[in-house]
Amino acid sequence: MRKVEALLSLVLAPFLLSGCSSATLADLDRTEPELADTRFSALLDLGKQARKDPDLRAPLAAKARERLEKDSSVAVRLVAARVIGDLAQKGTAAKEGARALEIAAIGTASPTEGKDEVPWLRHETGEFWVKIEALQQLGGLWRPASFEDREEVHAAVLSALTRAIRADREPELDVRIHAARELGLIAPRKGEGLAALVEALEDPTPDVHHHALRALIAIAGSDRGPTHEDWVRWQRSVEGEEK
Repeated sequence: MRKVEALLSLVLAPFLLSGCSSATLADLDRTEPELADTRFSALLDLGKQARKDPDLRAPLAAKARERLEKDSSVAVRLVAARVIGDLAQKGTAAKEGARALEIAAIGTASPTEGKDEVPWLRHETGEFWVKIEALQQLGGLWRPASFEDREEVHAAVLSALTRAIRADREPELDVRIHAARELGLIAPRKGEGLAALVEALEDPTPDVHHHALRALIAIAGSDRGPTHEDWVRWQRSVEGEEK
């Protein structure tokens, strides 16, 4: 497994130190490729400002969703995902933010309707960084203190995680691993989240199997066996008890 968190820290560190003290929302409309650093720094600075300025939160959330969907820069999309997640946890546009993060995490506008991929997937091959960040932000929306539209937010979280963990839908190893880890933190004891973890035990990559198994052991409280079939039996027994 690549050391994703460490690499992300290295990528973001120079920007986190510099910032842009005079940033405005208008900076996020300057979409020329050569101004990616401006948009990046503006998102960082505006995200900090929004913590103290409630009036800034809703318009910033909307701008961040637009940058997450359309920006050609991986770095800008990464920070946009973080800003969206942070604002959503504080109750600003939680449903819209969760939906935007879901789309970013699974790389398609609507897997059930067969719509086109989101625009930035056509720009370059760095999308797996954004997918991982989106999954982490979604995981953080599972147990915030309070927000409206909780049911819709939870649906978006589960939709993204259960799709991102599947080898037939997500070719990137690190994305599937992070989906398994986030599902483990959510700790579903029934339904599609639990089923996705059990199915991930048949992932062809040992690392994904390992993280899915760790998550299941944590949820169950003990190791229920080495095979996929062992955990299917446990899943059925647990879900039978819930009925």
